[in-house]
Amino acid sequence: MQIVDRLVDRTVAFVTGIPKMYYEGWGDPDLLESLVEYARKLGPPADIDVTWREGKRRWDGTYLFEGWFTSPAKKLPLPPEARTAYFQMLLPPKPFGGGAPSMCIHLAGTGDATYLGRRLLARPLLKERIGAIVLQNPFYGPRRPHWQRGTRLRRMTDQLMMNLATVEETRALLKWLRDDGYTKLGVTGYSMGGFMAGFAAQTVPFPIAAIPCAAGDTAVAPLIDSPLRNICDWESLAEEAGSADHAEMLMRQTLSSLALSEHGTPVAPEAAIIVGARADEFVPPSEPLELHRHWSGSELRWINGGHTTGWLLNPGPIRQAIVDAFRRLEEIL
Repeated sequence: MQIVDRLVDRTVAFVTGIPKMYYEGWGDPDLLESLVEYARKLGPPADIDVTWREGKRRWDGTYLFEGWFTSPAKKLPLPPEARTAYFQMLLPPKPFGGGAPSMCIHLAGTGDATYLGRRLLARPLLKERIGAIVLQNPFYGPRRPHWQRGTRLRRMTDQLMMNLATVEETRALLKWLRDDGYTKLGVTGYSMGGFMAGFAAQTVPFPIAAIPCAAGDTAVAPLIDSPLRNICDWESLAEEAGSADHAEMLMRQTLSSLALSEHGTPVAPEAAIIVGARADEFVPPSEPLELHRHWSGSELRWINGGHTTGWLLNPGPIRQAIVDAFRRLEEIL
């Protein structure tokens, strides 16, 4: 079965590389350097003002709300379309009967421009009184710049701005929820979403549940050392860098400087469960293992499947990891 899992990952890497990302190269070199420095000097989570659209009560008694706020990543030169952050909020029946429910923020993986997949993961958790906020990434969906081709990021600087803005917005949402009386908070994501979840979890000054899935310490392995490198326009990157070798070296240096192991640990690593996929062709086992070592006190779990089939075929184990992480958080609070 692992052969099939790996073949699916390789097929996905080939197909998603048409057309490629970073087709206009690196972007402004000074901006690239400043973004790396920005990641090293994150301040406290920002305050936000949320605007709501009228919510809906579903047939099963659960609730769905839509909201938006101005991105707190004001120091980043985001395109105008990306400066407003949109999200959906799911709440269980009688959400405040017996106290506020737990709330988990679900972050998007590469190319996930809708709420649907993450809503499907989150909805069964409402039975456990774990609500959800599903955040839309900058550069995706209604936040996509008019000049961008679908979800294909134009430059490497766009990639870093997407990631850093998402982390800032996640941290701000966690603070907003906490200030509003929600005490049991957490963050999860798969692939790129898992990396950003880890980044957010270890840069908020209060304990939360953290469930990064199919992610590790850095994005070096997926974008350089795995079949997923096919999604990068290496010709454009090499043209600006001077050679293919220099382009790869610059990519490795940039991504390594953003390693989670360079940015502290969560306040409560005991409430963190890291989920890796056994046959992952994009994120090798060494990556979640390295994150587990960095987050001393965390748990490392494995799901069957590759990077793609792990997500499609294992929603149950991922949900269980979320439930267990929140239970551990309750023991700490």
